[in-house]
Amino acid sequence: MKEDVVSFDISSQSLYNVHTVEEEILSRRHQIQTYLQHARQALESAASNLEHGFHATAINRAYYAIFYAASGLLLTKGISRSKHTGVISTFREHFVKPGLIEVEYSDLYGDTMDARVGSDTMSPSNRMR
Repeated sequence: MKEDVVSFDISSQSLYNVHTVEEEILSRRHQIQTYLQHARQALESAASNLEHGFHATAINRAYYAIFYAASGLLLTKGISRSKHTGVISTFREHFVKPGLIEVEYSDLYGDTMDARVGSDTMSPSNRMR
């Protein structure tokens, strides 16, 4: 009985492509971890600022916790956006619309974004309240 012989022609270009893909995956993983680390730090900062009565800063930090988490989540799909409005709309398109994330979280993200804009434009005397 004759055995079938399978041969593989692996070119240097193929090996380069595999190496490049592995590097991209590792880089993306590191970027996601960095986003999540920033999200945790921002959330801790929000809690601390809220505890000390710095409400505007707490709102800002809470918003950034959500923004960084959403940016990391988008990166799991290889998606990156440079503008805040781009992050929230793409988050909604890829995670909320298909039902992967509940609408309530999307609403919370939008409300926090609006509150951040409002707190950033408050007069300095009103920020301390």
